[in-house]
Amino acid sequence: MISSIDRAALFRALASQMSEFLAAIQERIAVAERSLLILEQQIQDVPAGAAGPAGERGEKGDKGDKGDTGECGRIGPTGATGERGDKGDIGLTGAQGLIGAPGSAGERGTDGRDGRDGKDGRNGSDGRDALAIDIVDSIDLMRSYPRGTFARYANGILRARRDTQPVTEQGLIAAGWDVIVAGVASIHVRQLDDLRSFCIETMMTGGDVQRQQFTLPVMLYRETYQPKKEYGRGDVVTSDGSAWHCEVDRTMMHPGTSPDWKLIVKRGRNGADGKDGATGERGPEGARGRDLTQLHFNGHKQ
Repeated sequence: MISSIDRAALFRALASQMSEFLAAIQERIAVAERSLLILEQQIQDVPAGAAGPAGERGEKGDKGDKGDTGECGRIGPTGATGERGDKGDIGLTGAQGLIGAPGSAGERGTDGRDGRDGKDGRNGSDGRDALAIDIVDSIDLMRSYPRGTFARYANGILRARRDTQPVTEQGLIAAGWDVIVAGVASIHVRQLDDLRSFCIETMMTGGDVQRQQFTLPVMLYRETYQPKKEYGRGDVVTSDGSAWHCEVDRTMMHPGTSPDWKLIVKRGRNGADGKDGATGERGPEGARGRDLTQLHFNGHKQ
């Protein structure tokens, strides 16, 4: 099997031979055209004789023998260049040629000249000895401080990058302070509406707040089950005299009809009827009744 490299080399060799063959054919055509031009020119240069009286037409002679092939004439001198022809039509786009093999690496160039030395830069401002830096214990947010002041604030360290301005609602950065060391300014824990989730809000020195939320897997009694109400994991409800625990994060299914609920307290059976109690003591005698047989229909006594 011919490899891709050998095939490419074969195609390049064939293309080179075809180019040479076409160039030779074009050269021969050009020579032939020049010969025809010379022959035409020579025919035109032959002087014409005086025309005599026309004689009678003779009989047709017999066909002569075929003459021998003459020798090839010598190529005459190159004729003058003809006028430039009209511009031909645009030819069809040729097929894309084969990609040639990568050429060999060229010789290594000579090393360039060394560059000129640069100019020395300006001297920077003198640094401050770290032991000489005074850190202000606290700052008054309504005061201005000079550039370069270091101060403690909200469990962190600030540095004034310019003459500061009183701190407004836009914050420390807008007032001209940079936070060099960020500390925890405050931590606040907030209970969410579901009563078992909490959010921890941590405020840093620069005012950024980081929030983290967590949930405690505790059981909460949600009283009697209410249809079409959503319950979550850990909720406990009573239904048909039994207590049920929610096993999934969200559900609206009825306890006892879905695996979303787990029975934790089963309803007890009704107790047996008790024995008849002993006869009680006789109560006091009641007031004497009225004789209603002597009353008129209007309620008055007859």
